[in-house]
Amino acid sequence: MYTDLLEIQIYLREKKLQHLIEKTPCRKWDKWLNQNETPFPCVCTSRNDECISIEIYYKILHSYNLMKLEGTFKAAIEEYHKIAHNKKAIIAWAKHHEELGNKASLFKTVIKVKTSSNPYTTIDVALPTNEVPFLMEFRKTFTELYYSDEYENY
Repeated sequence: MYTDLLEIQIYLREKKLQHLIEKTPCRKWDKWLNQNETPFPCVCTSRNDECISIEIYYKILHSYNLMKLEGTFKAAIEEYHKIAHNKKAIIAWAKHHEELGNKASLFKTVIKVKTSSNPYTTIDVALPTNEVPFLMEFRKTFTELYYSDEYENY
C-alpha cells in the first residue's frame, strides 16, 4: 500500500521497466512503451511476475498523472463553489470541465491487478487519496452533476 505521492514517485522511478518488458513474453507492453499503444486487458490464466509488475506500474502511472493535476481540480472546485447557487452556471461549469471530468472518473482509489484467473486473484494497491482531496471532491461533484436528470434534460 502506498501512503503518499513520494512513495509512488519512488516506485515509478525504481522500477526497471525496460528490463521487465524485455523479460515478459507478453508483447503488449513493448507496444505500449515503444509505440504508445493502449494495452489490451490480460487474458492469461496465470501471469508471470514481470507482466504483473508492468501492469501495476502502468496503472499507478496513470493514477499518478491524474494526482499531479490536483491544482487543476482545486481551481475547478473553487470555481464550482462560487457558482453553486446558480443552476445555469453549474451546467455550463460541467460542460466546460467535461474532459477533466472524464479523466477524473477513471481514477480508482484502489488499483486491482489480476494475478490468476483460476482461482481469480488480484493484487490490490490502495492509493493515498488523502493527498488529493480536490480530485476526490471534483470526481464526486462532477459525476453527480453529469449523470443527473437536470444535466441530461438541460
